[in-house]
Amino acid sequence: MTGESGVDEDQSAFLLLPEDVLLMVLSYCDKSSLGRLSCVCKKIWGLVSEDSVWRKYSLKVTLIEDPNPRRRGGHGRNCTKPNLKEQCRLSHSWKKGIFQENTVLKYKIRQLPWMHRDNTHIWITQRNMIRCFSQRRNGVLHENKDKILTGHTDDVCRFVSRDNRVVSGGTDGRICVWSTNTGVGLYCISGAHDDEVSAIDTRGDMIVSGSRDSRLKIWSMSVEKGDMLRCNITAQERVWSVAISPDHRTFVSGTAGCGHVSPLRLWDMNTGHLSCLMHTNHRKGAGAKDVQFESPNELLSCGYDTYIRLWDTRTESCVAEWEEPYDSAIYCIRSDGYNSILAGTARYGMVRLWDKRMTRPVQMYYTSRDSSPVFSLLFDSKFMYVALDKSIKMLNFSLL
Repeated sequence: MTGESGVDEDQSAFLLLPEDVLLMVLSYCDKSSLGRLSCVCKKIWGLVSEDSVWRKYSLKVTLIEDPNPRRRGGHGRNCTKPNLKEQCRLSHSWKKGIFQENTVLKYKIRQLPWMHRDNTHIWITQRNMIRCFSQRRNGVLHENKDKILTGHTDDVCRFVSRDNRVVSGGTDGRICVWSTNTGVGLYCISGAHDDEVSAIDTRGDMIVSGSRDSRLKIWSMSVEKGDMLRCNITAQERVWSVAISPDHRTFVSGTAGCGHVSPLRLWDMNTGHLSCLMHTNHRKGAGAKDVQFESPNELLSCGYDTYIRLWDTRTESCVAEWEEPYDSAIYCIRSDGYNSILAGTARYGMVRLWDKRMTRPVQMYYTSRDSSPVFSLLFDSKFMYVALDKSIKMLNFSLL
């Protein structure tokens, strides 16, 4: 009895220590010990969950952040940012490839689906329309049938949802604009291009579109419909991708790379003049399939040359690059704005996770037995959505 009482007194004395002292003691424990200690009592469980205990571990792993700034800030029911303990647990699942795969959408006919996420919804193309979904806590997508966006006469190629508007380009050469709040069409520019609109982006009242007709066009939504076109630029070859910088001053175009000019070029938004060429010894036909700005001065690109590249627009140079080990073309990229990059490849629905601080990939995820490219992807810290030719797959990394 005396021995048991002494043990109880020692435990009580330990728990009576100031919290900063307890946190200091916990900071010397490894992850396994922290897991066991969290089972002792509610007080230690709460202390083990503190960010200060896990900060040193978080610096050594690939944390998957939420790419959406507003969602990172905690707005909305499902948008609370996990603490560092939970982020480290999720990071382990991403690194080890521990996930549950589900099919959230199926197509009877092969598609080239494109997805985009705004602050509240996920939008997905299906032939000539764009469907609206909300994400539930378990990652399942629930369709809002009151917001099915129609207006194209043929397939939607690309679209973006930003600033309470959805702006799309289709194989019919049209550019359509809808309100995300009501689903009502605001504009429809017929004959915007002579061929399919294969690239589009918008920020503020400006739209940049690129087409198979080798033209880049800048449009303004702040003027009358007949005067919306501000600049008509010759790209010299097919345009695959465009992206407007966060400061609205420039935009980048990714082209087919079949000519003698760089497939990656930066343009002035106000004048439409060429600002700089992103020089690299690219192979002929090594077009830039997807581009994404990380900041006003940094952008990511990927394409048929199997490389992901990080560019600095101030020096007009490539500052880092990562090569796809299986020599597969990269169709799309998504970054969380920190260290994580997800790249969708051209074969077997494979997505590869990269950490900017490393030269080798962290993990790869196969989502299809058929040889389907990954046409588009979305992710947050818990879920990844992959658009294939006949389905949309969801990978759930939050399972215990």
